[in-house]
Amino acid sequence: MNGISALTSRMGQTLRDPRGTAHGLMQLGLPRPVLWQALIAVSIVSTLIGEASQWVFDMIAQPVTPLMLPGPLIFAIMQTGLLVVTVWLVLGIGRACGGHGRLEDGMILLTWLEVLRICVQAVQILVLLLSPLLSSLTGAIGLLVMAWVFTHFVAAMHGFTSLIKVFAMIAASFVAAAFVLSILLTLAGVQVIEVPANV
Repeated sequence: MNGISALTSRMGQTLRDPRGTAHGLMQLGLPRPVLWQALIAVSIVSTLIGEASQWVFDMIAQPVTPLMLPGPLIFAIMQTGLLVVTVWLVLGIGRACGGHGRLEDGMILLTWLEVLRICVQAVQILVLLLSPLLSSLTGAIGLLVMAWVFTHFVAAMHGFTSLIKVFAMIAASFVAAAFVLSILLTLAGVQVIEVPANV
């Protein structure tokens, strides 16, 4: 119970003071092997939540054009790879812009951000059972909150004061990460199969 209470308290603090939360996380001084394990762990949990979300969506919406996704193992590997690429991009681009962040800082901040995203996904699944439209709205709000938190995280990581500059850097990082993800998806053989509407 104490663990759940501490988790919810940390989440509340993240929303109230994301920059202060970032400094607190970075000051934990966790060793790199532990951070790698945490990064992989949240990737696995995120994959499981994503599989559950897709299953519930297919059950409720019954889409005409189903998305053929890779298996959970491949998806978990891709998810981990995407997080690792994002960490390195945020680190590299931030340093190129005069930042002083460390790899360990990026790892713990991205890991915690992924924990928040997992919680948003879990809430989305519950809302989806009530209303697909409301679930989409929940996802959109969650995405905006994640972007706001992540912007403050990166600013704290590199010592930046301009959030606009940080947001532009994040946008560049995600464009590059999306390009890498598209390559990974192509290599994994993800494709959309057209199904006639009258079937």
